Amino acid sequence: MQKSITSAVKSRTIVVGFAMALMAPSIAATEPDPATEKAERASEAPAKEIQSVDAAPPARPLQLLYVAPDRGKPVKPTGGATRGSNKKVPLMFALTPDHVGQTVSAQPSLFWYLDRTPDASMRIEFTLFDQASDEPEVEAALTAPESVGIQRIRLADYGVELQPGAEYEWSVTLIVDPEKRSKDVVVTGWIDRIEQSGPLTARLESESDMRAAAIYAEEGIWYDSFAALSDQIDGNPGDANLRTQRIDVLRQVGLDQVATDTDH
Repeated sequence: MQKSITSAVKSRTIVVGFAMALMAPSIAATEPDPATEKAERASEAPAKEIQSVDAAPPARPLQLLYVAPDRGKPVKPTGGATRGSNKKVPLMFALTPDHVGQTVSAQPSLFWYLDRTPDASMRIEFTLFDQASDEPEVEAALTAPESVGIQRIRLADYGVELQPGAEYEWSVTLIVDPEKRSKDVVVTGWIDRIEQSGPLTARLESESDMRAAAIYAEEGIWYDSFAALSDQIDGNPGDANLRTQRIDVLRQVGLDQVATDTDH
């Protein structure tokens, strides 16, 4: 009897031990492994970084708001000209605001517009006057544009420099008939060179070239703002946002017809 009981106990001990041996891997698998956890955290880190980069907001489009300078300069009539009854005569505009536009450049660019190429018999002249002088600073023939739209005159091409504090009048004249100068089509703009302030210099140095046009516009410096924006368009001809901004700034100074014609 005692032998039978002893055998039974031994058998039960073997069974329990065998069962615990089977459960051991399962128990071990449920316990966290510090090395494994560290590796998993390391593998998740790049994914989080990538997610944060992807979630970054897109760059804000360039926005221009032209603020007219408050310097007591008189309002000037707009620089547009109609073609009259002759449909062969281009419609022309001086791309200026309705007041004396400013520049900080000694040799700025001047812009004008025509909606069609003139006939070969017509001539175009550019004139620049210092308002304090009776003699023109520049009086020169312009090469007839090969394409319609916005045109550019670089004063550096004529070796002339604007003096600070002086006000200048510039004009582009389309000579329709040299024998009848009363038929001339003339568009006119005004420009005043001012000294570049220290704060403006600091702003321009701390910002990208892309922002220069917006900074000049905020400071009321029309000619340099429009030139900087046009430079960006020339360097990035496929950037629709830049062209949209130029159209918008033309509307801001009342050049709606030019803006409409160039909005395509």
